[in-house]
Amino acid sequence: MCTKHHFNIQRGRLMSLEERLSKIGNNLKDLIASAIDPNEMRKIAEAVGFVKRTTSRLDGDEFVLAMIVESVNGKKNTLGSLADTIRTIKSKSIMTIQALRKRMNTGAAMSLITKVFEKTFHIVIERMSQIIFPCNEKEKLLNNFQNVYLQDSSEFLLDPALKETFKGSSGGNGNGKQDSSVKIDLIYEIKNKFFTHFKVTDRTEPDSILGEKILEILKAGDLVIRDLGYSSLNVFQKIQEIGAYFLSRLHGTIKVYLDPLENQAICLGSFLEKNAINGLVDKTVYLGKAMFQCRLVAYKIPPDLEKERRKEYLKECKKRKRQPDQEYIKRLSFTIFITNVSVSIWMPEIVGTIYRLRWQIELIFKSWKSDLNFDYLKGKSPLRIKCFIYARLTAIMLMFTIYRCIDSVSLVMIQKETSIHKVISWIARNNRFFEIIINGFVENLWKSLMDDCKHILCKDKRKRKTTRQLLLLEVQFGL
Repeated sequence: MCTKHHFNIQRGRLMSLEERLSKIGNNLKDLIASAIDPNEMRKIAEAVGFVKRTTSRLDGDEFVLAMIVESVNGKKNTLGSLADTIRTIKSKSIMTIQALRKRMNTGAAMSLITKVFEKTFHIVIERMSQIIFPCNEKEKLLNNFQNVYLQDSSEFLLDPALKETFKGSSGGNGNGKQDSSVKIDLIYEIKNKFFTHFKVTDRTEPDSILGEKILEILKAGDLVIRDLGYSSLNVFQKIQEIGAYFLSRLHGTIKVYLDPLENQAICLGSFLEKNAINGLVDKTVYLGKAMFQCRLVAYKIPPDLEKERRKEYLKECKKRKRQPDQEYIKRLSFTIFITNVSVSIWMPEIVGTIYRLRWQIELIFKSWKSDLNFDYLKGKSPLRIKCFIYARLTAIMLMFTIYRCIDSVSLVMIQKETSIHKVISWIARNNRFFEIIINGFVENLWKSLMDDCKHILCKDKRKRKTTRQLLLLEVQFGL
């Protein structure tokens, strides 16, 4: 009798889970349908002037859907393939490459694609948290923070002819190879795996300026993790004033003081050498002219890495014809972090482990390039390039929405992490993305995705632990 009762309870739980999985699939279907609603696209197309008469051979929804579908492979994203896809979507929409080029190289086309991206972005942000399983609360190291944001940017080279619109690192005065580039700034919330901000700009806008955007997003109790390029004491101070937290590498140009009343900055390299206990330093310090108080945590690095760092530094000094700074060379023996998270929340041994979360945003950019060839942007028209960029960002939003849903399911059902690379590749294969965009996210596709999640979409077993495993086990940095 007890056994039968236990069986019924278990069966009830199983049915509840099955119903929830089905609901996630249905909600995902509705979300995608709303994000790329053809009727809404036609309205936008008319509003921006892309379609000016009812007899137009190309409707706004056909153009946008074809652009999104073609984003699966940037290298094949040509006008010829775009015309072919438009014809597949609607057989009556027969356009020459010349006519399509003329339609694309307009401000109306760019406005249409941009507004569809913005609409998709807002729909995903608004609905995503309502359809996925709650994030895993076992990661105790992050439990003190409502949201954990990563911010970084990636750069993609363009044709030198675009240097007036998208300035590159050479400022238009180089050898042509880096005269023009587009830069995409991204903010990613890692606990729930949401994109929360995109900005399309060029090489001339520094990361330190882009980094101020986080101040509009952060709330008290949030955490932001960022790379050296985004290091700004002014922003760190404002983050602290909000009641939020930061974790960053220490920029080499920032002076460090032990006492806010002292005028002499310490020789940090020598200080770390003298004060490291078992290769570790955890000290309250004051940074820059503002004497910004925070926590400095430094780790002695392995000899082989130390040797490599010194080699690169000496090579750079020789290239720039300047004398090496012996004090700075001592500093290279340590990996140095700054944070305003107290020791009561993070022991010094695991601060570096938590910083490894930043690598997740690098994996996202890698997926854009390796799985979708986002970095292959061919053309000399700024309007055409912007159409390609925002169409690909729209495709990325939709693909990562699907990834986030199946990752949520995987963590609950089989306690495994899915691979971004594997899921995006799965969506792009066998014409699946075309079917999703044109015919909708059908029930059979969701079932197929869940089945394959168990076998081919999770991260491979390996000796080296994933970042999530390191956090769950609270592994000390460097081990």
